[in-house]
Amino acid sequence: MNVLKMTNIGGAKFLKKNREEGEEFEEYLFFIADSMASSRESQSKWDYYQKMFVVGENKDFILMGTGRGDWLTHLASKLENEPLVGLEDTYQQILFLTQNIPGINHNECLNLIIGGYHILPRQARKTLGILHMNATGWSPDEGKSRPENIGARLEDFVFDGSGSGNVISYLDGLHETGKIYVDDLADVLVYMYEFGKQGAKNMGVNDKLQLGILTKNGSSVLYHPDIRLAGDNQFTFYLNQMCSAKLPVLGDDVEGKERIELGQARQDLKKVLSQVYCSLISDLREYAELRSWYTSWSEAYAANEKFKECFDNIRERRAKARGHVTDGVNALVNRGLDSLVSYLKDCDLRQRVVEARAVEHIQKYAPQVAKQ
Repeated sequence: MNVLKMTNIGGAKFLKKNREEGEEFEEYLFFIADSMASSRESQSKWDYYQKMFVVGENKDFILMGTGRGDWLTHLASKLENEPLVGLEDTYQQILFLTQNIPGINHNECLNLIIGGYHILPRQARKTLGILHMNATGWSPDEGKSRPENIGARLEDFVFDGSGSGNVISYLDGLHETGKIYVDDLADVLVYMYEFGKQGAKNMGVNDKLQLGILTKNGSSVLYHPDIRLAGDNQFTFYLNQMCSAKLPVLGDDVEGKERIELGQARQDLKKVLSQVYCSLISDLREYAELRSWYTSWSEAYAANEKFKECFDNIRERRAKARGHVTDGVNALVNRGLDSLVSYLKDCDLRQRVVEARAVEHIQKYAPQVAKQ
């Protein structure tokens, strides 16, 4: 089936100040993708398509694509366990593989965003980077022939797909109003979240987001609970990678009690990851809202001193929300069930506080309802 992806995918690089000796900065790559796909043949669409893949023998590359979804899935399966040696090598392997995809038509596009490391020859060291490339050579002006040199470039910030125009327009507005400021991991992730929401304004894009983070210690991904990963290998890897587990693939050779127990283990870990996703999105939503309110109240306070108390309150709440998102980012980067559950427990404690306050509000503002 000719599966097309009306897509919003993007990546951003961030350098975090590092106090460790010998390292001035620590590199982070952040990635986001939507999950909508459509079919030409059936004129239907799906809201659960995987567009973000962890690839490479050491699982230290993240691959995303826009265009033919079946081609992207095929390519990801071929690169899943390949010994990739930097982005330059990955680029060459992709050129080779995309020559031989079944049914390949070089007049259709397959644009890719790949995060990983590349080597700086003069400095003889590795650095993280984002490669943006056209894997098929499609261009309205070039016809059906595949050019010898297909476009590819390293980027620190890039978006692609039908939703990317909304993202760039939104980003231009932030720059014009002086509202773009990034100083922390939470800031980067909340911008990526907002870019994902902006991309969803396109009719072919949804906001069931796929999140990825890449550091020198490896990859972390987090999928919307509705997303159907491309095969059991992908699902098993997701559980094992994020929860630091060693679950086997649920093959036909697993039967009886062992199959029931393994199935339960897989569902339990999936529920934990789904709860982490929902909690992190909730924290991102709150932080995004408070950032907007902070801007409004800062303007009000600048114009009139009487708004100082309201401004101070929003600033305090904004700082706390930022800390919660930072905790979520750290939980993803550290991976492992202990780290994820610790974040969830903190979220649960915060929720209990909100619920207790809500009861107090009802007792104060609607006492008759409270008595019932």
